[in-house]
Amino acid sequence: EFHYVTLVIGNADNQVVFNQKIMDSVLLKTGNWVKKIEVKRALKSEDISINLISSDYVGLDVQQMYTALYLTRRTVGSKVFTKQNLNAQSSLDVCCDSPPSLPVAKVDTGRSKQEITYKKYGNRECSHRCKNKDVCGHDCCE
Repeated sequence: EFHYVTLVIGNADNQVVFNQKIMDSVLLKTGNWVKKIEVKRALKSEDISINLISSDYVGLDVQQMYTALYLTRRTVGSKVFTKQNLNAQSSLDVCCDSPPSLPVAKVDTGRSKQEITYKKYGNRECSHRCKNKDVCGHDCCE
């Protein structure tokens, strides 16, 4: 009746970056739950840990590690680092059944105008199948 899970998201520096209780009734009503959050880049790595903790059932917890995809470059001192491999999967991609294809870091002349538009405005090219576009957190659905 009043069962809920606690969603706890932590970064590689062992800091909690998000903590929220989600009622089962919310999940049953909408079919999914999406929350877009901004996460400050950790010093150790770009990994984040997502944990769902049941309020009643011991041992019915879900833990998953992901590598965050940041929109800005990583800076250390006066040096700027860029990540060449942008194939990261977020929890939003998992909830909608199929991961989006991300644009590559380099822009070459062989690209279509649509791919360049995605890169220019920060939207990701996405070919997932959402059940409800209004509650989806993907940039392409907004």
